[in-house]
Amino acid sequence: MRYRFSIITVCFNSEKTIEWTIKSLLAQSYENYEYIIVDGGSTDSTMEIVNKYKDEFNNIQIISEPDKGIYDAMNKGIKICRGELIGFLNSDDYYEPNALEQINDNYAKDIDIIYGDTYFIDKYKDKIFEKKTEVYFIDEIKQGRMIPHTSAFVKGELMKKNLFDIEYKIVADYKFMLQLYLMDKNFSYIPYRINNMCIGGASTTQAKKLLTEYAKCQKELLGQSIQNKIQIKLTCLKMKLKKDIALKVLNDKTYIKFKYINKGWKVIN
Repeated sequence: MRYRFSIITVCFNSEKTIEWTIKSLLAQSYENYEYIIVDGGSTDSTMEIVNKYKDEFNNIQIISEPDKGIYDAMNKGIKICRGELIGFLNSDDYYEPNALEQINDNYAKDIDIIYGDTYFIDKYKDKIFEKKTEVYFIDEIKQGRMIPHTSAFVKGELMKKNLFDIEYKIVADYKFMLQLYLMDKNFSYIPYRINNMCIGGASTTQAKKLLTEYAKCQKELLGQSIQNKIQIKLTCLKMKLKKDIALKVLNDKTYIKFKYINKGWKVIN
């Protein structure tokens, strides 16, 4: 069976990364997909790059207008999708060349959400590092642990009926997945590398907002507060940030050892 995919990329002022994202989709061994790009009204050269590649796609739709945030932009894309499976390719992430092929070959119509492995990609000076994200049992989502959702593909009809809650600015994807779990939908994990997520440093303010939204979501859907756990996690994040700052006074070799190698990261160049 050859299923049709809808791949959505949302972007805003993404001129530094979006070309890599687009090329990873063009490099797919599987071609039965439509591509939807939702731009938030970029003021840099993002749209020039998008337009440069649009004729290389057999089926592409492009929206460029102001939005109310990333999840509002995602919802715009979902509403015009026609695929049996919907996936999100962020504008600073990229797929492995056989990503869609692997998903298609392991998908069946009784599956609601299928997902694989995501790898973090980070750069320090002239070196690039990678690390596989943790994969949790789906039941752990109630404790705030998220599946690698950037490698997830959701049944199209299900996605259209359950749009992202734009009241959440950071964890609407977590809320969406938790809702599907509570609806007893069928999640299926496959042990294949699907996508790569480029990361950057998160500030303490962003971390606090992230964890606060997690707590709000848990209370809304599960009727329980995890505020104490949130405070513990926030304290740990603050300590980690201080440690990272302290490490930077070390020479490059020692910094790389403690920042990456000792934590399971591998050098890929």
